[in-house]
Amino acid sequence: PIRAFAVPAMAYSVSAADIRGLYQSRTLPEALGEVPGVLVQKTSSGQGSPFIRGFTGFRNVLLIDGIRLNNSVFRDGPNQYWNTVDTFAASRIEVLKGPASVLYGSDAIGGAVNVLSDIPAAAWPGFSPRALYRYSNAESSDTVRGDLTYVDESLRATGGYTDKNYGDVEGGGSVGVQPRTGYDEQAANVRVEYDLTSRSTLLLGYQYVNQDDAWRTHRTIYGNGWNGTTIGTDRELAFDQQRQLGYVQLRQADPGPFADKMIASASYQSQGEDQHRVRSNLRSDELGFDVYTTGLWVQFDKQWGRTRLMYGADYYGDDVTSYNVEYNADGSIRRVHAQGPVADDATYDLTGLFVQAIVQATPKVALTLAGRYTWAAADADRVEDPVTFDVYNVSDDWDNFSGSVRLSFMPLTDGPWNLFASVSEAFRAPNLSDLTRLDTARSGELETPSPGLKPETYVSWEAGVKFQGERFAAEAAYFNTDGTDVIIRTPTGQTIAGLRE
Repeated sequence: PIRAFAVPAMAYSVSAADIRGLYQSRTLPEALGEVPGVLVQKTSSGQGSPFIRGFTGFRNVLLIDGIRLNNSVFRDGPNQYWNTVDTFAASRIEVLKGPASVLYGSDAIGGAVNVLSDIPAAAWPGFSPRALYRYSNAESSDTVRGDLTYVDESLRATGGYTDKNYGDVEGGGSVGVQPRTGYDEQAANVRVEYDLTSRSTLLLGYQYVNQDDAWRTHRTIYGNGWNGTTIGTDRELAFDQQRQLGYVQLRQADPGPFADKMIASASYQSQGEDQHRVRSNLRSDELGFDVYTTGLWVQFDKQWGRTRLMYGADYYGDDVTSYNVEYNADGSIRRVHAQGPVADDATYDLTGLFVQAIVQATPKVALTLAGRYTWAAADADRVEDPVTFDVYNVSDDWDNFSGSVRLSFMPLTDGPWNLFASVSEAFRAPNLSDLTRLDTARSGELETPSPGLKPETYVSWEAGVKFQGERFAAEAAYFNTDGTDVIIRTPTGQTIAGLRE
């Protein structure tokens, strides 16, 4: 824990009170849209993706209680996976802008976001119920949330359920009702904290989110043209998304001479996506994937004189299955593909060792040094050639060392000014989406598998100033990020099934 003001970077926190009251945000991307300098793109009501310092999609990392939501299927450009986090279950959302790979691993290029579900301290023991209702006439939507928290001397527990029913959006002026823009969502969460001893606490958590029938209307005949944009030709394009996360964490004070504090975490997360599409010629297809992720990490904190040391290790392993079945207009099967949007029967491993030292050189100057070693490996057994339909294997691995140096200068001890500067490296290993994606990219485009890619590396320079007064706060920063071997889509000049490759 450290005050956001003292962090030698641009850090921001959104509280539960802001989410539930001030912003009335219905989704995580919309809540992040209130953070200065963060922009949000929404393909539809059910899909939203933040841009942090110009990066979106798999170049930002999302954590839930320190556990990565990012997996090897996340794709380039805006994606909808951040919408599978129920903000009404969050105690706060922390945003760290700029490269954060040294602490949070591959993908943390634009920034890192941590959604925390801490149990608020109750003023009295026993049960505390809470209910929330949100109504919006612009989309004829209803959101109902119920929570129940229990607190006693050694046990703290909370659980809740959220039901969201979004209707079609009604635009202003001559736009009117936009059909097929509504969807339904159900979410539940449980968190238990039990003090094993005065020095150790066991945490158990579970989250469930399900989204039904979230359309991408712009690619269908129900889309609205705007200033020359093209209305789609699909008769239907709907997504279902599901996510479940279970985890156990142990917090231990004074575990030994090597640390003052320790946190260890084990988690299992499943994320699924199913797409149903009906084309203009009434042919249809069903495609999707399931990702099962095992996560393990441990973190130690140690104060040595003027130096605060944090170090640890983490591991995330994905098991991926995917499918794609095409149907004729009469409902008969036209083709069963060997893979879905990404390779079928695939695994992806991501391992890291990290260390950070905060050195209080003088009462006014603090120096932060950090580094991470990362190893990543992909093994995809069923990758399909889009022309011949031959099936082949893709296997590769990469490693990297990234470092960062940050300097903080406070002219007055505990005063209102903090001047900071930093140089940070970041790293993103190619994932299964980069290597094996076989799916529509943008309108009229087909993205095909691209094995043999190099990892992306970045260097970011930043300088800034923060002011925190009694009634007024301000901050400003200048940054520049350079990327090497950045992976981008590029036309091949070929056409496959009427789509540009």
